[in-house]
Amino acid sequence: MAKTTDKRIGAAEKMIDLMEFLFAQPEPLTLPEIATGLGEPSGTVRCYLFSALDRKWVKQVGNCFEPGSRIPGMYAAYKLGIEHKINTLQRDLTALEA
Repeated sequence: MAKTTDKRIGAAEKMIDLMEFLFAQPEPLTLPEIATGLGEPSGTVRCYLFSALDRKWVKQVGNCFEPGSRIPGMYAAYKLGIEHKINTLQRDLTALEA
């Protein structure tokens, strides 16, 4: 099989890094704390944070930030889709066994 040369998008990877970092924290963090934790300049992190705020991926609590409601909502929808597939397959199995 041919080797793939799919490129990664740095901005997408930084957004994922931001979200993974926030989800790993026990409490909300300030912008400087997040920037230090990610090893990124505060200005860069600010851009990502406010884009994430607009999409409800991040929630602002005072001068701190924490994961927002959108990511768990996407997880719940994904889980519901898997449960639907399982139920459909179970009905198919039941019909085959009848």
